[in-house]
Amino acid sequence: MRVLGPVQIVDEHGAVTDPPSVSQRRLLAVLALNARRTMRADYLSDLLGVSSGALRTTVSRLRRTAGDGLVRSDPIGYRLDADVDADVFATLVAGTGEPGHLARIDRALSLWHGDALDEFAHEAWAAADAARLGELRAVALERRAAALIDLRRFGEAVAELDVLVARHPWRDGARRLLMEALADDGRHTEALHAYREYRDFLAENAGAAPSDDARRLAARLVRERLPH
Repeated sequence: MRVLGPVQIVDEHGAVTDPPSVSQRRLLAVLALNARRTMRADYLSDLLGVSSGALRTTVSRLRRTAGDGLVRSDPIGYRLDADVDADVFATLVAGTGEPGHLARIDRALSLWHGDALDEFAHEAWAAADAARLGELRAVALERRAAALIDLRRFGEAVAELDVLVARHPWRDGARRLLMEALADDGRHTEALHAYREYRDFLAENAGAAPSDDARRLAARLVRERLPH
């Protein structure tokens, strides 16, 4: 199952199926967030705002689309019997906290095909999980940039961090990594400019200042520019 982008079904041969109706995709997404755990039918009906009969109809149509093995039923409800890309992604990212994990990070990020939970991301039942997965994706992107810096691939790191900062301007870690990548690439003036942009952004939008780590990094960069 894919939920890191449009909700899709992927068979063992890699063939992708798009469930044809919103109700099928919504049900699959809910079950995917609780994969291999039975969800009570009455809870699903309340969550999705449908009658028990409409829920049974959706399950029946979904089985015609994807086969009987994907959504299993028992006396109290339904469960998704499949691996889910979001769970695989979280497991991969959990093992990328140390240097040297660029290939693992790339494998994790390759699972994404859009925004988490796609068309449902702003629905009440999905919002928290969409935010959680988006945060984890940003963490993975920061770790990828850090790995690129460790490999002295500064230009690539800067390019990726520019995109990350544009999308997540509040992330202190991404801002600091951008400063580090620019400085390590010999672009101290740009690194200090990146700090000033961050400082001004926080002052204008939150009346706040950069973190102690960001300020210490900026101070070090200033010292490194001074004549010895």
